[in-house]
Amino acid sequence: MKSQLRFLIVGDEEQQLARLNRLITDAMPELSAALDTAATFAEGLQATDERDYDLILAELKLYDESGIDFLHKLRGRNVRTPLIFLSCSEDDETAASVMIAGAVDCLPAQLSSTRLARSVRSALRPDVQAQTRSSLRLCEASLLALVEKNADGMVIVDERGDFRFVNPAAETFFERSEEELVAAPFGSPLVGGETTQIDVRQKGGAMVTAEMRVVEIVWEGERAFLLSLRDVTNRKQAEDETQRLNVELERRVAERTAQLEAASRAKDEFLATLSHELRTPLNAILGWSQLLTQGHPSPEDISQGMETIARNALAQGQLIEDLLDMSRIISGKLRLDFAPVNLSVIVEAAVESAQPAAEAKGIRLQSKLDPAVGPVAGDAGRLQQAVWNLLTNAIKFTPRDGIVEVTLGPVHSHLEIVVNDNGRGIEPGFLPYVFDRFRQADSSSTRGEGGLGIGLSLVKQLVELHGGSVRARSEGKGKGSTFAITLPLVAFGTEDDGQPTQPTTTQGEQALDNASILNGVTIIAVDDEPDARELVRRLLQKYGATVFTAASADEGLEAVKRHKPDVIVSDIGMPDKDGYEFLRTVRALSGRCGTTPAIALTAFAHSEDRRRAMTAGFQVHLDKPVEATELVAAIARLAGRAGV
Repeated sequence: MKSQLRFLIVGDEEQQLARLNRLITDAMPELSAALDTAATFAEGLQATDERDYDLILAELKLYDESGIDFLHKLRGRNVRTPLIFLSCSEDDETAASVMIAGAVDCLPAQLSSTRLARSVRSALRPDVQAQTRSSLRLCEASLLALVEKNADGMVIVDERGDFRFVNPAAETFFERSEEELVAAPFGSPLVGGETTQIDVRQKGGAMVTAEMRVVEIVWEGERAFLLSLRDVTNRKQAEDETQRLNVELERRVAERTAQLEAASRAKDEFLATLSHELRTPLNAILGWSQLLTQGHPSPEDISQGMETIARNALAQGQLIEDLLDMSRIISGKLRLDFAPVNLSVIVEAAVESAQPAAEAKGIRLQSKLDPAVGPVAGDAGRLQQAVWNLLTNAIKFTPRDGIVEVTLGPVHSHLEIVVNDNGRGIEPGFLPYVFDRFRQADSSSTRGEGGLGIGLSLVKQLVELHGGSVRARSEGKGKGSTFAITLPLVAFGTEDDGQPTQPTTTQGEQALDNASILNGVTIIAVDDEPDARELVRRLLQKYGATVFTAASADEGLEAVKRHKPDVIVSDIGMPDKDGYEFLRTVRALSGRCGTTPAIALTAFAHSEDRRRAMTAGFQVHLDKPVEATELVAAIARLAGRAGV
């Protein structure tokens, strides 16, 4: 052994080079070795051209090429210097491949000084070549045994790309025997150290996917490649399905996002429309109220102003009622009173209600009703509301001097109400959405007609609650439109008089006929809004009642104790104590005061609000704004006045 040894270390990491230098010095202090370094395999080849080395330690992989290629080039230049590979994987396959290629050893990245010293000393022994050849034979035998028994397909392909060896698992994978495969072309370019996926056509015609790992080796003295083929067809299909589902999910998310954005825009448009529709009648009410309270208005101005105020208040109330109806329907709390209903009477009443609006635009409103049609089961008021909505919608979108026609007749086992007009029509793109809530063909600030876009949606919901259906048809813009309601005929028993119900006059209308119907009735009106209190006081005094007002629940309680009223009318939403708490306090009083009948007069108009009012002890729940006739009738009934 030379007194001065020279080692060549091929690697591109300075920390690793410094660590090897330290390990060699610490592990073999008796050796005196000079260390040269090369950052690439090309520099390593150049260094071996310039001088001889006793030992080469090289990384198995560098960015410029593989260590096995480097070893082949060394042997091609007749450089027989022992070579130890570094940073090897700790598996039998890698170790066997580098040993077959001609390396002395294959050391892991995190090697110990003891392991390094043993490998270096072994490489420097005079009989190392003989031991290496023996190791090669053992490794080759081990490799063959490993390949034969491996569950994965193991294939050796030479540099020309032809099969040289296949194991039994590979025969099964290709569905071909060893005799059919050996010497046949493999068909794919190979790169040592690469892991990839390839598609293989089996003998039976099926296409399978394999995960292929490539290791460069020497086979029978020649450069070759050892391939490991693992069938991943099921995994690939699962990955493809996952990818497909991800694409589908992304598509649905995009659609949902677009829908949410459209819903957000629709909400903004609806709020703008709602503000416009509520402010328009409010502007007329406020404007005429100011005109009538300024100066000395003429009788004609007073008459016109009062009519305008009343008409716009009713319009605003109808908007609010439509919103409440839609809310009740969505929450499933709309209450229907089913009974036998004569549709002829219903349609006639709806036509009569819509006639003034038609006359104002010079529109001919025609009806063709079959009086012999049988009854249907339904709520007369709600069915009339549905027909009225269709009529007013047709009148709204029909130009002056146009025609709106409503027909009623049997169709098979159903009755059909058809409203047809020669108005604006519906564009084909909007037709599928005509019954959607808050959808309008034109929601811009330049639209010609008002409304919230819920009238047709209410029609659809009300008709479907009656077991029927509604459809729309139009040939396009400017060609009019047709709406048809279909309701099932129902056979009724004869236990009662069998007469279908029809819209009737309200109790309130009867009450208006008697201006002194509340004479002698004492009423406590509780409301925190001064205008609301004064309105109730004046209205009830007009019908002969004695009215005391209170601005809070506490004042109302004192008034009840002092005046012992016949009826209490109370708001619900009040500061400090609301109407529910106020009436519970009243009900706790002893004697006659604790049993005084009470009416909840409130803007809380949902069915849940009605239930809470009844639970708190109110006998009647009336929504604001309330018709004077309805309030008077309710008070008269609670006060026990005859005829109401």
